[in-house]
This record gives sequence, structure tokens and C-alpha cells, in this order.
Amino acid sequence: MALNTAQNELAKQFRSLHIPGQPIVLTNVYDAATASFIANHPTTKAIATASFAIAASQGIPDNDLTLSQNMTTSRSIANVLKVDGLPRLPLSVDVQDGYENISETIKEVIGLGAVGCNIEDFDNRKEQMRSLPDAVNRIELAVQTARELSVPDFVINARTDILSYGGSVEDAIERGKEFLKAGAHTVFVWGPGGRGVSTEEVKKLVAGLDGRLNVKLVIKDGYLTIPQLKEIGVARISMGPELYRAAMRAYEETANKETSLPAFLPVENPTEPFWRTELHQHDELRTTPELLGHSDIVIIGGGYTGVSVAYHLLKQLSASAKPSPTITILEARQICSGATGRNGGHLRPDLYGNIPKYIDRYGVEAAVELVDFEISHIKALKEVIAEEQIDCDFHLTRNMSVYLNEADGEKARKVYEALVSKGLGYTADIHYTPQKYAETISGVKGAKACISSTAGTLWPYKLVLGLLSKITSSPLVNVQTFTPVTSVTSQDGLQIVHTPRGSIRTSKVVYATNAYTRGLLPQYSTNIVPCRGICCHITVPEGKDAPFLPYSYIVRSDSGDGQSYLITRPDGSIIVGGAQYTFFDEKEHWYNVIDDSTLIEPAKNYYNDFMQRTFRGWEGSGAYVKEIWTGIMGYSYDTAPHIGEVPGQPGKFICAGYDGHGMPVIFLAAKGLADIVMNGRSFENAHLPRIFKTTSERIQRAADGPEGGDILA
Repeated sequence: MALNTAQNELAKQFRSLHIPGQPIVLTNVYDAATASFIANHPTTKAIATASFAIAASQGIPDNDLTLSQNMTTSRSIANVLKVDGLPRLPLSVDVQDGYENISETIKEVIGLGAVGCNIEDFDNRKEQMRSLPDAVNRIELAVQTARELSVPDFVINARTDILSYGGSVEDAIERGKEFLKAGAHTVFVWGPGGRGVSTEEVKKLVAGLDGRLNVKLVIKDGYLTIPQLKEIGVARISMGPELYRAAMRAYEETANKETSLPAFLPVENPTEPFWRTELHQHDELRTTPELLGHSDIVIIGGGYTGVSVAYHLLKQLSASAKPSPTITILEARQICSGATGRNGGHLRPDLYGNIPKYIDRYGVEAAVELVDFEISHIKALKEVIAEEQIDCDFHLTRNMSVYLNEADGEKARKVYEALVSKGLGYTADIHYTPQKYAETISGVKGAKACISSTAGTLWPYKLVLGLLSKITSSPLVNVQTFTPVTSVTSQDGLQIVHTPRGSIRTSKVVYATNAYTRGLLPQYSTNIVPCRGICCHITVPEGKDAPFLPYSYIVRSDSGDGQSYLITRPDGSIIVGGAQYTFFDEKEHWYNVIDDSTLIEPAKNYYNDFMQRTFRGWEGSGAYVKEIWTGIMGYSYDTAPHIGEVPGQPGKFICAGYDGHGMPVIFLAAKGLADIVMNGRSFENAHLPRIFKTTSERIQRAADGPEGGDILA
């Protein structure tokens, strides 16, 4: 009893630090070392853990962290703080949703000597929000347990994730008030995608909760600062996993600097996309056991681009009387294991999205040239699929771009009408539907407008492997998977391509490297930036039929600042991805990232119930996410890819930087590049959009311009 009396005094001390307008600022720790460091800082008044960082430091996702794992780390934190049996500073433990038995969890926490905890209202096991009565009941049980253990002033910080799951600020206030009545001391409101909460949201929450509000500090330009949060009147400010992220960034920078790790190579253990669930016999092809010492043409990259270039080179060889050069494809992982093997299966020419930008920059003629080039892919791919008898689920359809935000829809209408007014012939394929019929035509709840045009859907992995299978029998083609290229040097007028398995001498190198270009061609590091995206496969329970969806889709967010892309598979299941607006402001999750072995934390649950909440008729479908994965795209500084001979480097050619829009660009771009490589044709005579030409001016413009260019605009 004496121990708990002392412990309750510590709880009272912690409770007294939560003053609206004079908030306690908590730098959340995740191990004994960080706890000791923060505890010894002169401004530290209390210590709090961060479950996300604890989980990450153990190599697991936040939601997979068990109570035992959490408590093991929290115990080491408590022990390093203890003086005379109790932590010398108030300690609060992040227990996520409280785990299965909330009372047992609180007993564990108090047993550490802690005097507070975070409890969330999102059920991690069921991956859904708890009902308000259920969430309140768990807080009441936690309060009761603390009281029974003689720590009645135990501080519960009740977190609500309602904003992340379609709720409003008013819903958050309603939940927060009930949590406070149940005995919580403060309410922690989590912003969608971990974005934090806006100034207006914080003001409303402070007013609605009498200042008893905890917010996460987002350490980035444009977000609320500690002085601003004090002025608004919050009672508690948490750093969350910011300390962990800063430490990992510093660790990575130091490791890369000191050990020269090949950080530009694809990772070895990527997430598994749906498209790679039916693997082709050539998936891990090595035509010969050892690398050839010489090849006339070396293609770095065995994805859509690399295979398409090889396919077109061989086609041109068969129609030529010239001597036949040898072609080697080097792939770091398996064939089509990069962006194309992880995309949305969408063959959708852009007829209006970026076209006004291209018109402004390059003129109408150049913009229309690009549009016609993308449109021609539908016919070209349909023909090659039929000619080569490639089974890749290719279907023609209409793409429906749906706008849930009225202003967003009105902007789209004006763009459409402006393009029509210019007399552009391709606009005859575009159809605009106003708000009156937008929802019934598109099937999307709350649609304010929609625009449709011809598009296609397909199984991209099967397309690429189908193309590869048509050329592998040629003695001119040699394919080597699991052969990453680490560098390319020059000697005696030849290029030497270095890999861990040996080197190949060649006169011509094609960089079909997309997001990974910067490691081999550093001059493109600001032009083509690796950016991570997320995608998933949604299906319905066995024995149920998925509601019919007649189109492919782009669904703009109701806030107008993001979108999801979606196709319907022949079996009725769905491939959907995007949701970038949920993590756009947290660049560490996606910008300059090449790791596709993990999911994007703020977006990994975004597509749960997506079909039910987005489409009419799907409410009772039981649709669920069956597979989810990430992929690395090569985003372009000025939106356009880089194609052609690398400026100032004869014998080196590039075809990369598709901005996540490669399906209606790559096949014919590869055909044009093959003509340049094989026949020495100029870019201007290779039937490629002028906007795509890689030039020293484009390269320098990105190097001198603001970070990210169009990517971060």
C-alpha cells in the first residue's frame, strides 16, 4: 500500500501538469537509451512511450505489437528511470487499444510503476472503430482497475481515431466528452493519415473539450508549433514517433555516408502484390548459368520497359539485313517485380488531367502529340496481345473520373470545356456528366461530377512475361535475374557493366531503371525521384457475388486533394490504390523511398471498407482487402519521362521516370527508343512526343529548381 501511495502521488503530479494553455510537452521514447537521455534533459517533466516506435524498433508494424512485447520494452524504460522502486519522473505507457483484457493491461502498466497510459478507440484485432459504448466501457474498466490498485489518480489519455474513419470534429468531441465522463483526464484526437489536426480543428476541439486536449506535434513547416498550440489552449502535446524517425534518418544518412552502401538497389524482400500470385516459368530466368563477358546491348531492368525494348529490338532485327547484335537483360530481382508488377492494372490515357499544364509549358501541338501517343497505346497493346496470343485479361472499358468535391468537379468541367473550345479532336471521346446524374451514372456515393473516356484494364505482369516469352527462344537474347547492376564504367570506348556476379562489356547500355536510375546515373537524382505508393486487391467472401461495376475509376477525395484509382477484375474483384493525400505531408513515408518491403503506415487501413463506403450497392457485400502491397514509382520533376540518349554520354540511353503513369507510355516509348539504339535514328524521327526527350536543359532545370518540382507542388 505504501508503494501505491507513493505511486499515486506521482500520478497526481503528472495530472497537475496537464493545464490548458500551459501544456505538458512529452518527447515520446521507445527504449531504455532514449528514456535515459530524455529523462536527463533539464526541461523534462514526464516520460511517455510511443508504441509505433517500440514496434518499429523490433521490426514489426505497430498493430502487430503484442502486450508482452510492449511491456518488455516499457519495463526496461521504467527500470532505467527508477529510484527507490519507482520511476523518478511520471511515466505514461502507450498501450494502443488496451489489448484484449483492458484490466490486465492496466495491472501490467501499474506494475511497472507507471502512472498513466494511452488507450485508443480503434480495435486493432478487428481493424475497425469500437462503438462508443464499448470504448467508454473500456475506459471505465481501466479507471476502476487503477482505483482498485490504489492509484485512483492514474492518468488516462483517451485517443480517438474517428477522424481517420469518416468521422467529423463534432464526432470526436462527442466521443471525447464521453471519455472524460468515464474518467479519462485528456482526449487525444488523431488526424487522418497521421497528418495531425488543423488549426480550426484544434480550436473546435479545445472549445468542445474545455481544453482537455492532447495533440501530436508535427515537426514540419506549415504545421502548428508549440507556442501556437499553447495559445489555442491545449493541455498536452505529444511528439509521438518523431524522435524515432529522426534517429533512423540520422542512422541511415551516417550508414550510407560511412559504408557506401548501395542504397539505390531494390530491396530483397518486397511485399507480395496480387499480380505476382500466378508466376510465369520465366519469372526467375537465367538463360545461361554464368554472365556473358560481352553483349552488344545491355538493358538494365527487366520490367515493362526493359522487356519492351528487347521485344522491339528483336522485332526490328528480324526485319533488318544488318548483323544481329546480342541483347542482355539484367534484373536485380525477378522479372516484372518492380513498379509494373505492383501497379493498378490500368491502361488509362490522360486526356485532360495534366494536359492544361503541358499546353501552358509547351503549346497545344506538343500537348496533343502526347495525348495521341498515349491513346495509340490502347490499339497497339490490343494488337500485340492478339498477335502474340498473350493471356493477360485485357479488356476495353470506359474510365470514370469521379469528383466528390463540388469545386473539384467544377474545375474539371472548365478544363474539359476549355479543351473542347480549342477544337482538339480527341475530346470527342470525353463525356462530362454534371452533378444531377453523376451519382447514378458512376455508382459513386456523393458524386458531384464525372468524366469518362476510353481505357483498358489488364494483368500487367502477364503482359510483360508474355512479351518476354516471345523472345527468349532467340539465341540473341540472354536474360539474367537476381543480377543487380552496381555501376557502369567506361574503358577503351566500351561500357563495363558491373554486377556482384561479374562484369559485361558492351557498346550500348539502356537504362530501363525508372525509380532506381539515380544510383547509376546520378545526374538524374533530382529529375527522377523514387516515390512509394500503395495498392491492394479487394474481394468478397467465398460464395458471394461482387456487385457489378461497369467501369474503371479515378475517385477524387471529397476534400479534393487526392484520389484513388480502381479497376474491376474479370472475376468481380477490385484492384485499387492511391490514397496519397493521407500521407503526402509525411514525406518520409513515400518521397525518395525505395523500400517496398513494408506498407505505408498512415494508409495501410485506408481501403478497409472502401467499397462499402464509396460505391452504391456494396454496403452488404462483405468486401475486404485480401492482398495489400507497396511499389516504387519513378516520379518526374516536370511530370514527363526522360527518353533518349543520355546527354553527353554516347552509347548510354534512358527510358524512365513515368510519374506512376507508365502503362499508356512505355510500350511505344520502348519501340521508339529501340529504333534510336538500333538504327541511330534521331529522337525527332523516332515517333516520340517531343516533351519526353531527355536534355541537359531539363536535367539542369531540376538540379537548380525547388525540391521536387511537380512532385511536391
